[in-house]
Amino acid sequence: MIVTLFFWPAVAASILVAFAGALLRKTTLLLVAAALVLPASAYLAATPRFEVWGLFPVGGYLLAALAIRRLDGLPGRTTSLSLIAGNAWFFADFFAEVSRSPLNP
Repeated sequence: MIVTLFFWPAVAASILVAFAGALLRKTTLLLVAAALVLPASAYLAATPRFEVWGLFPVGGYLLAALAIRRLDGLPGRTTSLSLIAGNAWFFADFFAEVSRSPLNP
């Protein structure tokens, strides 16, 4: 219950902040998004089902920041948006899996 209470709002905020950072080309916002999602990712990485897969959202945000920094113009923005969309898909799929779980009331 506490995990749901703290992690899902942080995940939603990180996705919104990351999209804003990519559209505005601000690497600082992408780093803030990575910091927001870090506790949830560490929790997922500690579970046997996700192991190392739980750390991919943080890496995706850091790679998106690197793409904004290194690639000029449209290629940097497109690359970062596709990495952020992958993170959004990861968490949407995880949320769907959790909500279908028989342990979830």
